[in-house]
Amino acid sequence: MKDKKKKEDRSVPGKLDFDAVIFEGKSLETCMLVLKSTEDPVIIKALSSINNYAVKAVENLQKLYTVGLIEILFPLIQHNDIYVKRFSTKIIAEMCSVEDAKNFLISSGEHVNLFMEMLQKDTDVVVQEFCSLVLAELSTVHAVCATLLDSEIPHVLLIRITSPDPDVQKNSLESPYVRPLSPWYSF
Repeated sequence: MKDKKKKEDRSVPGKLDFDAVIFEGKSLETCMLVLKSTEDPVIIKALSSINNYAVKAVENLQKLYTVGLIEILFPLIQHNDIYVKRFSTKIIAEMCSVEDAKNFLISSGEHVNLFMEMLQKDTDVVVQEFCSLVLAELSTVHAVCATLLDSEIPHVLLIRITSPDPDVQKNSLESPYVRPLSPWYSF
């Protein structure tokens, strides 16, 4: 008599679950690929790693711009997860110290408008801090300053001067068209 083989029941929970993979990204390019993930914790870890790299030197910020990180970050600044939104906005704000990145943001009015809208509507003070920093950096360019003056942003920045967050206050005050309007500005 032949031994009957038992059939495995593949519908049992656990057999169809995917086992978590833990990996170590050792290159910027790998972290950039991970940013396209749909899993928030994975994206946050990649953004944290990129941020740690970015704050080390201005040359690193230039490299981040050169490899196209700024285009990958733009969808993330409107992400549902607050930490993804904060990290991506922070990295873009830091990249504004690089002339090429600043010019890229200026070349598309959409980017400037997005940061104006986020500063106006987002209630998270960390996001407000970095949006106001981006706008302060970009407003040093006359063309952007004119665009911002034609918008509601000076009014929004004046309101943000009273923010409970000192960094939002500082960044709002650093905009050249807000300084003369501020009671805290000294000539």
